[in-house]
Amino acid sequence: MQYELTTLQPPSSQPLGLDAAKSHIYEDGDHTEADIARAIADATQWFERQTEVRLIRQTTRITADAFPAAGEPIVLPVWPVSAIDAITYIAADGTETSLDAGAVSLRRNDYGRSRLAMRDWLPWPTTRHTPDAVTIDVQCGYADADSVPEIYLRPLLTLIAFYYENRGDSDAALPEVLEDLVANLRPVDE
Repeated sequence: MQYELTTLQPPSSQPLGLDAAKSHIYEDGDHTEADIARAIADATQWFERQTEVRLIRQTTRITADAFPAAGEPIVLPVWPVSAIDAITYIAADGTETSLDAGAVSLRRNDYGRSRLAMRDWLPWPTTRHTPDAVTIDVQCGYADADSVPEIYLRPLLTLIAFYYENRGDSDAALPEVLEDLVANLRPVDE
């Protein structure tokens, strides 16, 4: 299923604070806390994009052209998902319609990936053949910085240090070990 992601409500904080980042990086004193805060934000954005995990609670809209065929589940492209706020679609007759929350089942697998399916494996509603016919608004991410699993913090700290040390150098390549670490954190699909 092809989809687009839009953040409707961004997280209220970062997964790591300035003190945690400062204790991990070599701070040369020539730059401000704003430089470190920017490195934290950039690292978090890169990490979330690569792993599809959302570190701090936020609301994300998933937009797709249609529902899957014949009752197939939707593997949600962000995780961990705590709630589905709304599912709307453009029906075959062109009307915008809401799907009742009781008609769907949200299930999370052992790896953290969530999937959404119609109850009793009924088929999904038929949508109009038009772009962005389906929208799903989800609450995703961990409740706060203290809830973020430790396994995500080491690569995030390494990435923060990389961005801080290479600020202004757009040609600097990410360390290979970092990409390997992050690739292993991405959950597998069922």
